[in-house]
Amino acid sequence: VKSPQLGHDRTCVSNAEVEKELPSWVRVMAKVEAECGTCMATVPIVTPPRKPKGNQNEQKKPAKSRKKRKAIVENVDVDNDPKEQLRIVEAQLRSALERIDGLEVNITMKDEKILELTVENEKLKGELNRLQKRLDEALERKITLTFDDLKPGGFLGDYVSEFTYFPTYDANVAFLDLINYTEGRPAGDGFCENLLRYRRATREERAAFQKKLQEKEEGDDIEMTEAATVGLEEVPTLNQTADDDDCDDDDSSSAARSEESACSDDDDSGSEGGNSESFAHMYVDNDELPAMDVVHEEADMTRRGPERKLDWRTEYLIYSVYAHSGWKMRSVAALFGISMTLVSDIVYAWANVLVDTLRQFFPTPTRSQMLRAYPASVVRKFGHAFLFLLLDATEERADTASMKIMHAALFSAYKHHSTLKWLVGSDPIGTVWDDSISNAYPGAISDNMQTVVTSILDIVPFGWAVEVDKGFLIDSDCAMKGLICIRPMKKLDGQTQQSKADTALTQKVGKTRIPIEQVNGQMQQSTSFFDRDVRLHQIGLANLIFRVGYLMQNFKLPFIQERDDSEDAKGRPCNAEIRWYGGTDHGLVDVRPFVWMWGLEAEVERWKEVREEFEYLTDTEVSEIVIDENWPAKLKEEMLATT
Repeated sequence: VKSPQLGHDRTCVSNAEVEKELPSWVRVMAKVEAECGTCMATVPIVTPPRKPKGNQNEQKKPAKSRKKRKAIVENVDVDNDPKEQLRIVEAQLRSALERIDGLEVNITMKDEKILELTVENEKLKGELNRLQKRLDEALERKITLTFDDLKPGGFLGDYVSEFTYFPTYDANVAFLDLINYTEGRPAGDGFCENLLRYRRATREERAAFQKKLQEKEEGDDIEMTEAATVGLEEVPTLNQTADDDDCDDDDSSSAARSEESACSDDDDSGSEGGNSESFAHMYVDNDELPAMDVVHEEADMTRRGPERKLDWRTEYLIYSVYAHSGWKMRSVAALFGISMTLVSDIVYAWANVLVDTLRQFFPTPTRSQMLRAYPASVVRKFGHAFLFLLLDATEERADTASMKIMHAALFSAYKHHSTLKWLVGSDPIGTVWDDSISNAYPGAISDNMQTVVTSILDIVPFGWAVEVDKGFLIDSDCAMKGLICIRPMKKLDGQTQQSKADTALTQKVGKTRIPIEQVNGQMQQSTSFFDRDVRLHQIGLANLIFRVGYLMQNFKLPFIQERDDSEDAKGRPCNAEIRWYGGTDHGLVDVRPFVWMWGLEAEVERWKEVREEFEYLTDTEVSEIVIDENWPAKLKEEMLATT
């Protein structure tokens, strides 16, 4: 075909033939543009709003570089290349196979876990059926639990440790025989067997009892033996604080409060909300109060109610189920077939009994008792045996108060909840005693302030050491009392790394503080009462249960670091036997002969004088003479006189 404009002939070809002659990437781009044009035809054209003029000096965005365009073209080539596509598919296949292999391993593990759970589930079903059968038998015969059900073969024979503080029936019997003071009384007429609950006592008995307490407070300086003091000390009030030492009671008001609280019916606590004194127990002493037969005659005359419904050992089991197992009073009442009022009465009475007796068994240890069985690991770490007390704070959750002032006092910034806070101290092997446990304080109080107001540092001998966590900033308080404060150092402002000495001290403190942490954990595990929030009207009861829970830990094995655990633990002495009753264990040493490890300068000099004067005595006997002279008290008086 001739083209007159071009002046030469040009052959016309079809579009298909032209497309074949074009490169592949041109054909692809043309196809993309055609598709985009079709899509854009269906979209209405909207004029975009005009952008406000910006700074004219602002640089324009650079256009897309040719490299990006080239990459797009190369990607298009890759998509159309069969070899490249095959390589991509093979990579995806390999990834899928690897994932399948991993899933097969997980499936195998899950199958094994399912098999284990199935076997365990079958065992639990069998155990559940067995317990359900025994429960049905008990319901048919209308049997309520007693202490004898802890015997082997009883309803609780296989679960003694779940319902009491001790693992076996015999251990519980031995403990009850220990606290049932019977010296000077006939068989069956022991201390625990003659407990007279407060609301069952006549006014004459209450007056005689209060008179006895007042006489003791005014100054009974006759030192009683340990056996004779079991259960004969004053009854602690549940609302008693560290600064409240007086027992002020009005008989008529107390009787009215006891009757009122006995009739109250709280959600799960029965008469727990009543005045604490209404549930305080009464000790009946033949020397100061009427004889037991006279008391029973008065009971009939004054119509104070029926005789005791439960055995005294069963009452102890009721307290254990409530405090140790953490059951609610409503459940305990149904379990033993009694009213919630009686459960509350028993729980308060036995909480007082246990506190009063255990505080006699576990007084503040003397320096001689502490040095006679001292952990060798502490001596190796610090080079001395001055460490007397490991101090820590423990918080337990409490109900949220509706009053803003009370809520602010109870709210703990550490727990982010309303709490009650105690200070607890132990010796280097985890032994606690009554004076090392403070009363409960609101959770908002700081560690430093609580240490000051509780005066817990007064139990540490002058010149000896107390070990605390870094949150206890009590160095100045310890210095005022002549004590050594062992505390890990905090990082200073702008300090990126601690010095070598501070790091070594932190490691020493962290390792030697393990016993108090161990005691805290054991108390939490053995006192499920604190698994739920403490009710605000139960703070007095919580104070007693908390103290009993810690004192009970003295019947457990001591925590001795660097001890050879390959030896058999059977026959090992407990904490109480080691600290107060002459026991010992591997890892403990008697440091009394080595006066330079524990003696003050005046004591070292005095020890040398006694050594020269009494050459026939052993080093331990010389040390006992020096310890009995009580040099820390003398030096403390001199320090206070000069300040």
